[in-house]
Amino acid sequence: MKANSIFQSIQQGILICDRVGRIAYFNEAYSQMIGRSLVDVEGVPIKRLRPHSRVPDVLHSRRPLEGFFRREGSQEYFVNIYPLFDQGKLSGTISIVTTLDISRQQEESQGLTLKEKVQQFERKEIERALDLYGHDLAGKKQAAEQLGISLSSLYSKLGNQDITEKRHTS
Repeated sequence: MKANSIFQSIQQGILICDRVGRIAYFNEAYSQMIGRSLVDVEGVPIKRLRPHSRVPDVLHSRRPLEGFFRREGSQEYFVNIYPLFDQGKLSGTISIVTTLDISRQQEESQGLTLKEKVQQFERKEIERALDLYGHDLAGKKQAAEQLGISLSSLYSKLGNQDITEKRHTS
């Protein structure tokens, strides 16, 4: 299976930039988020297309940025950006971008702080991954890997609750 096919099947927006911050690839979900096609912007510096992009920060620090919100117009994005390395050399970044439906979020989270909204969103994403991979230890490990977090972070983001127990008691 080719990476392009995998990226196109993912609901989240996937953006890959090269080592100097130029757009190298994005999937259809990201294309819909920004309203542009890859053909139109391939090779363009991400800062020209997205002036507030944090990709240059990740390229400079060589460390991931996880779990921050962005708002553009009526859309909110939950973003994780990771450095990419090839044989130990920084080769670029991969960004995983999830849009949040503003009206749905407002209905579900009226009165919540931004931190509580992030926590609520993270729990839902973890629950979706666990539904896909399973609620046993192997499934939790696979879900954590797919989400780009450690197993201990997965448990922490769930508030140290075991989702399996929560679902069986509901």
